[in-house]
Amino acid sequence: MFLAEQRSAEHEVPRFVEREFRAFLGCGVLHRGFLRVHCGSCGMDRVVGFSCKRRGWCPSCGGRRMAETAAHLVDRVLPQVPMRQWVLSVPHGLRYRMAYDADLLSQVMRIFSRVVFQSMRKRASECGIPM
Repeated sequence: MFLAEQRSAEHEVPRFVEREFRAFLGCGVLHRGFLRVHCGSCGMDRVVGFSCKRRGWCPSCGGRRMAETAAHLVDRVLPQVPMRQWVLSVPHGLRYRMAYDADLLSQVMRIFSRVVFQSMRKRASECGIPM
């Protein structure tokens, strides 16, 4: 339905979007593959459909990937020191342009990084930390 509507409105859907969407439609559908899980304690059996393992459309797989990545970073990558997270929110119109324009994305990230580091240097100097 979504793809047909886009085509009828003469909107071109990029191939990677169509692949993500089609994979999402098959996520958890048992006839596309499943795993039988058995609980040794209670004896209950459950059938679990294979996931699409995508992140573009599927909230379940995207959420799982986000949680797994965060756990990996905390457990294996990041040192045990206080940290601050910086988030850049971008208007939707600019997000779409940045997704297709690598030069624009690089410029935006360069500006964002420069502003973050300026802020960190200013805060460090206010605390008496030499830079």
